Amino acid sequence: MKKVAVCLRLTKINIPQYKFRGENAILECDYELNGNRDSDDDDIENSHFNYNDEVEILYSVKWYKDNEEFYRYVPKANPPQHSYKVDGIKVDHQSSNSKKVYLKGLTLKSTGTYRCQITAEEPDFKTVTGEQKLEVIYLPNSGPSISSEEKQAYQIGDILALNCTSGKSQPRSILTFYINDEPVMNSNYLIHYKDTYHQHNLITTQLGLNIPVDGRHFYDGLMRVKCVANLSPALWQNGRESVLHRRLSMDQREAMLLVRSTAWKMKMPITIILAILLINVLII
Repeated sequence: MKKVAVCLRLTKINIPQYKFRGENAILECDYELNGNRDSDDDDIENSHFNYNDEVEILYSVKWYKDNEEFYRYVPKANPPQHSYKVDGIKVDHQSSNSKKVYLKGLTLKSTGTYRCQITAEEPDFKTVTGEQKLEVIYLPNSGPSISSEEKQAYQIGDILALNCTSGKSQPRSILTFYINDEPVMNSNYLIHYKDTYHQHNLITTQLGLNIPVDGRHFYDGLMRVKCVANLSPALWQNGRESVLHRRLSMDQREAMLLVRSTAWKMKMPITIILAILLINVLII
């Protein structure tokens, strides 16, 4: 037998784009390994190998997170699997092999760029690689909350000044003010504050509302103001809305504020009643 000409090709890399904290993830890196084996008889040629032949010409499969190796599969080693300690990585060896890695109990530190590297045997040690990013989502435990200036009564024409603050999340929450179920879109009434970053890269967002009190805002003597917090719409891009939007919409949270008109019943001054409502909260 003279030589083995190896053909190595990466056919698929499948890494979840988003996962929730505490979930498991399967990272897949599929490849084709075959070759033409020349023998002393030029008429004998095997162009396709079965699984055992593939193992013979596979040197190694290595996985990296942000350029740090955490798992390798070397068929000629004993045992063939080996994992390394990397923050946010816990490999289940029983569920992993040369074409997939099973990660258990994702944390925020599991977020990163994952790369697989397949290398064929000698003499050429041909190598192919593929990479994708995985982001771990942290749902807020509380909020949002609405705060206002210490003022007990408002007259028509006064400025209603409110701040809405989200709970800690990853990625950042998007805040929207609504008046009587209509979103406030006029940027002249909104104040966008800088995000606040916490440990483990958790983020708190804050949005301000400064709007003149107008009689047209009132229905049956009440103006309803609420702040709704949602995670970044970027999560729903790239055809993944059907999966993530349903899950995240269950965790939509809102804070409600009722403003009473002076024209309501006994001409009481406008008062603010603050009630924080957490609706459809998903507990993980």
